[in-house]
Amino acid sequence: MPTFHPCTLLTLCAFGALHAEVIQVPWDGLPALVQGRTVKMVAMGGPVITARVTGVEADTLAINVTRTSDRRLCPKGVLRVPRAAVRTLQLQTKGSAWRILGTLGGAAAGFVGGAGAAIAIDWHDNHNSAATAAFTGALVGGAVAGYFAGNAADSKWTLVRVLPDR
Repeated sequence: MPTFHPCTLLTLCAFGALHAEVIQVPWDGLPALVQGRTVKMVAMGGPVITARVTGVEADTLAINVTRTSDRRLCPKGVLRVPRAAVRTLQLQTKGSAWRILGTLGGAAAGFVGGAGAAIAIDWHDNHNSAATAAFTGALVGGAVAGYFAGNAADSKWTLVRVLPDR
């Protein structure tokens, strides 16, 4: 069993990722991996933050905080995290398969539901525009709902452990 730094274990427990993939990378390899990507980490003082990485410099990690568990200790906005404070972080990766399947499935469900609604509304040939609006709304609404469901399924978090300097 590998040994982990106490901060790494705290981060693993905080994110519920004990079975997640772990990537180990030296500081020099961090820019290629996280530049411009979304990460989660435990900030100095304890709040869990979600941020977009804007730069990796020799001694700091520059991020733009978009979510925080404690706005008083770590407000939203630009933050420079010292290199010594960055031991682990979680990197968000996204696929596309579930978004595609979700959108198609949602559109199909919207098509069926919208067709049923359109038939029910225009049963006696009096309400063409209302039937068309119901069909279109159900079709588009189903596709949008399917996209968002697929987007949530495509989002994965990978634990990145920054190796100490030797």
